Amino acid sequence: MRLSELISKLDSDIITHQKLITQLEEKRKKLSSIQDSMPNAIYHNGAICIPNIWDKISCMKIERKQRFSLGQTEIVVKFSTGKKYNVDNKKIYSHPFENTVATVLWHPTGPKDAITWKNEIIINDIDVLIDKNCPKRKDFINRIKLFLIDEIHRYDLAIDDTLYKNTISKLLMLR
Repeated sequence: MRLSELISKLDSDIITHQKLITQLEEKRKKLSSIQDSMPNAIYHNGAICIPNIWDKISCMKIERKQRFSLGQTEIVVKFSTGKKYNVDNKKIYSHPFENTVATVLWHPTGPKDAITWKNEIIINDIDVLIDKNCPKRKDFINRIKLFLIDEIHRYDLAIDDTLYKNTISKLLMLR
């Protein structure tokens, strides 16, 4: 390799690294400004989480987290303040960031030549997830219940909601 080629390659590498350093410095400035304005903020995979902000929570998102190696899916909810209380164009979330509502398990049953899958859902106590100070608490709980009922119908899940005093089972009978 000629020295001129090597030098041009090193120059391009230097430019790339300088761009990365500039991006990291900008990210550091943003995070330090957030830390100055909210010292108790927690950073979780790009999300800014603050404990005990239930009076400002206005949005909820329900998601599934797949764990294929364990043969299960966790249904989690995230609570945010929406656009009203943004910081650097980022939503503020409650801490903990992901709250587990239910776990869906898949178990193989039967002999090896005719394996069938037994699907069951274990529902956690939803009332504990949302603080009493949240203005949309009842709406959130109802949305979670309806989502769980739809999941149970869609995937024909056996239900274990003993922690939730069989409320979901009663709603299933009404449907």
